[in-house]
Amino acid sequence: MQQIPSKIWIWYQILWNWDLGLDLFGTGFGFGGLGLDLDLDFGLKFTKSERNPDDEIIHPQDEWQYQNSITGQWYHWTTYNKQNNHGEWRVKWLNVAPTSYLGVIVYLTTTNELNPLKTSLTQLSRLLSNNPRPVVIFHEGDFDADDIQKSLSNILGNHTPLGFERIRFSDNANRPRSVFPRWPLKYFHMCRFFTLMLPNHPLLTLFTYYWRLDAHSYIFGPKPIEDPFEIMQKRHIQYAFIMANEDDDHYAVGLWSFFHEFLDNHCLKPSIALRQTQTGWFGGYSLAIIFTNFAIANVSLFRDHSLIRAWLHAVDRNGGIYRYRWGDAPIHTLALTQFLSQNHIVRLRYFGYMHRHEYTCASNIERDLCKAQVKSFLTQNGIRYSYYQDGCFPSTQNPLCHYYPEIKLNPDDEIIHPQDEWQYQNSITGQWYHWTTTYNKQNKYVEWRVKWLNVAPTSYLGVIVYLTTTNELNPLKTSLTQLSRLLSNNPRPVVIFHEGDFDADDIQKSLSNILGNHTPLGFERIRFSNHLIQPRPVGNHRWPLKYTDMCRFFTLMLVNHPLLTLFTYYWRLDAHSYIFGPKPIEDPFEMMQKRQIQYAFIMASEEADYYAVGLWSFFHEFLDNRCLKPSIALRQTQTDLFGNYSLYIIFTNFAIANVSLFRDHSLIRAWLHAVDRNGGIYRYRWGDAPIHTLILTQFLSQNHIVRLRYFGYMHQREYICADGIKGEVCKAQVKPFLAQNGIEYLYYQDGCHPSPRNPLCHYYPEIKL
Repeated sequence: MQQIPSKIWIWYQILWNWDLGLDLFGTGFGFGGLGLDLDLDFGLKFTKSERNPDDEIIHPQDEWQYQNSITGQWYHWTTYNKQNNHGEWRVKWLNVAPTSYLGVIVYLTTTNELNPLKTSLTQLSRLLSNNPRPVVIFHEGDFDADDIQKSLSNILGNHTPLGFERIRFSDNANRPRSVFPRWPLKYFHMCRFFTLMLPNHPLLTLFTYYWRLDAHSYIFGPKPIEDPFEIMQKRHIQYAFIMANEDDDHYAVGLWSFFHEFLDNHCLKPSIALRQTQTGWFGGYSLAIIFTNFAIANVSLFRDHSLIRAWLHAVDRNGGIYRYRWGDAPIHTLALTQFLSQNHIVRLRYFGYMHRHEYTCASNIERDLCKAQVKSFLTQNGIRYSYYQDGCFPSTQNPLCHYYPEIKLNPDDEIIHPQDEWQYQNSITGQWYHWTTTYNKQNKYVEWRVKWLNVAPTSYLGVIVYLTTTNELNPLKTSLTQLSRLLSNNPRPVVIFHEGDFDADDIQKSLSNILGNHTPLGFERIRFSNHLIQPRPVGNHRWPLKYTDMCRFFTLMLVNHPLLTLFTYYWRLDAHSYIFGPKPIEDPFEMMQKRQIQYAFIMASEEADYYAVGLWSFFHEFLDNRCLKPSIALRQTQTDLFGNYSLYIIFTNFAIANVSLFRDHSLIRAWLHAVDRNGGIYRYRWGDAPIHTLILTQFLSQNHIVRLRYFGYMHQREYICADGIKGEVCKAQVKPFLAQNGIEYLYYQDGCHPSPRNPLCHYYPEIKL
């Protein structure tokens, strides 16, 4: 053992005594320069980096091996950040080479299971006949014979690629002794293979998704099914399963406490999904598991997600797979319920599935019809087959059963996809789409096509957007008139979102004439859901449904409309938003690009407390669940002297933002989805202004936000003039907009309410005249 330098030993004692729960590998904290390794899972151990006789460093590697089917070369498995780079993994394909690498179907089996495997492949060839997918069989050498390979390739047919990948499990006796000595060692190997090793095989670097089946896995139904890989790609689903079950408690000894120890060490709290599906009545383990003998997953999920990968490595180092027979099902289920959002996982219910003696039919397939579909597989005498009507055991108690969205058959035998009920229409093709808001990126429609009036955009740096109705046509015309005047030096595309009342050609023509021939104008029709799924307003508060729809639109939906994939920035205005000044202004989009600004606003205000009921506590719960502390900006602008919510907000009826800010920033996106699921927009009338202000002050640095003070702005009855424009000059500039008798117009000299107290007013840099 190498002598431990005293400074390192002192630091180690400090960290240990503080009980910080640091994972020195996971946090990148280490002593590589000293050639030292720390192994905190098995006590403190310092070892010197090993070298071979040629003085080359020997990297730690797994004893398991895999062979290339073309070259015959063997490799040791690597399960760390990235798989060894073999260039592109080459495969000896039978029948035909893949024409698509979207997904691959994988088995791990032996020739002892040859007959059920043939049945499984037969069912695949039938139900995927419209879109055959590559099939790969992992084995330990017993499928090397040409006649076996040929017989299986014949079952799949000439249009289905079939490959065989040989692997070699280690018989190292150093693994933990099992408390279940009668279980075959190969079963433990299988559990480890699907837990950690499969996604790190280089074959899977070729594919986006993998579909794991066992030799005894039979999919069935009366006709070919829709390709599940395409469904997952379109919906940006990360994981799909078909059945849920319950593990035996004697096969999960210590797993629950070990998982919570892992969470504690990474400063994580149990997720809502984990609490609702994995936690029993008294805080113990519910033992509910996804039946992973059928699983479709994004390859990167178990290979590249840092926390999931850390969990799988922790399990592997612990040895619980071999010691207690921890299965890949509970190991994966815990990670999936902890780290994936509810809409990233689906349950497939549009075809039947059988594994050994348990089976389920597609949704809406009743018992007699179900029996007819499955009858050909019920061939073993003396076996009691178990039919799970909803695919779950025990049906009424398993919390996983209906927790996740389901893709079902409706009564007309058509697939029902889980999706948002809001829709948008393409202005050229007329096709309607359901909104997708729950994923990292918006669905790819190649390039969203727009029917532009006047002229097509010459630049896609930014777009100005409205959501309005023809009831606001007159103020909208005023707003567009002011845009055309103040942006005359650099006209920017304008798009009006509407629910169909702007479809008339004469209305579109009149608005395009206001903007002039050099300003592109587009109209994007949308459809809000009238389905009464929104939470009802609390108490006696009643506000128009369209107002809360508008709040949801600007909170979450706008940035996920495919129009915005064309642009870098968007500038949101309302029909009652008027910019003004004596002459054209400098283009704010160019200014933001040059200065790398993420968000710009013009006024700050104060929210009514009865429109923010529960929002402050909900936001802090969000931070706590992610082990986040309030930022300096949040403490200084959103927190009052007593630690309560200050209610100060950015006036978001004027907002310029980088499109990616609310769409691609993982924590901001998580907050917006949490708000959406909570229902506070419809229940309490939470507005997009406080929802966005909280997250902007928490996650953006002070220099990424600016306040624009070089032109005037009016919204409804509140207005501000450009910095330095005061008194009579200001009144003269705004006078044309003070047209309504009996209205008390409010002039905010510095653009803030209440002026002396609003900490947002001058907290961020200002761009002035």
